[in-house]
Amino acid sequence: MPKFAGSQARAIGAEMRRARDSLEWTLETLAAATDISRSTLSRIETGARRADVGEVASILTALAVTGPAKQRLLRLAGDTSETWVGVGSAVTSQLSAVSSYEAEAHEIHEFQVSVIPGLLQTASYARALFGSTPLGSAERERGVFYRVERQATLRRSTLRSYNAFLDETALRRKVTTDEKTMSQQFHNLLAVAACPGRSVRVIPFSAGAYWGCEGPFILYALNDHHVAYHENQSSGVFIDGEATDVYQQVLNNLDNVALDQDESNELITSYLKEQDHGLRVPQE
Repeated sequence: MPKFAGSQARAIGAEMRRARDSLEWTLETLAAATDISRSTLSRIETGARRADVGEVASILTALAVTGPAKQRLLRLAGDTSETWVGVGSAVTSQLSAVSSYEAEAHEIHEFQVSVIPGLLQTASYARALFGSTPLGSAERERGVFYRVERQATLRRSTLRSYNAFLDETALRRKVTTDEKTMSQQFHNLLAVAACPGRSVRVIPFSAGAYWGCEGPFILYALNDHHVAYHENQSSGVFIDGEATDVYQQVLNNLDNVALDQDESNELITSYLKEQDHGLRVPQE
């Protein structure tokens, strides 16, 4: 697995790789066009090496990347902080890093409070969420497609474990009046939880206030380091390095307050029965 050089480096490399692939260039072709060695270009594309602004400019010029996309990546190349806040169009670069992490992480821990975690959402559930936004229909469908496409991560054999924690609020919230959507979503949670190395655990209302309930996050375990990611309305935040220690502590607390897998399955099943048979879910 490549050495870690930061989330910004990972995003820059992923976008450069896509631009090179679109031209059907090999690394050797790009090396000849930039006077940067093939091995250096390879490390830049995998995020194992942080390219400086001059190198990024040279590579983007060779690949005919211009305009706002080029300026965005040049600004990103100059950002060396361990906390990367992306707003608006910058979120596009962050999604490149998310895809890279999901493809390489050996562990993923995801926590959600008010909705089902993204990697567990069915297409119809995701469509209902996107339908509540001011996005146009084409943008909504792109969002649904991307979210569902990402779920291939859960079938990756090199992902040793995926642990999802969700507040019971996410089960209670009906994102649509279509009962079938919620029923399918609950079935999917149970199906994922039944897979080896995958868990879906619920923090019940009876837990009261707990450390972590303030907001959702994803923690990626990559070799000997971790990366945390928060995604909000039109922004995202990556946190690298030692600053991720607190997220591991929060996960330990979630492990303590959440129901175990069997108990979680029982609670999810009770919500499923409510959808399928109109049964009232017992209150805590």
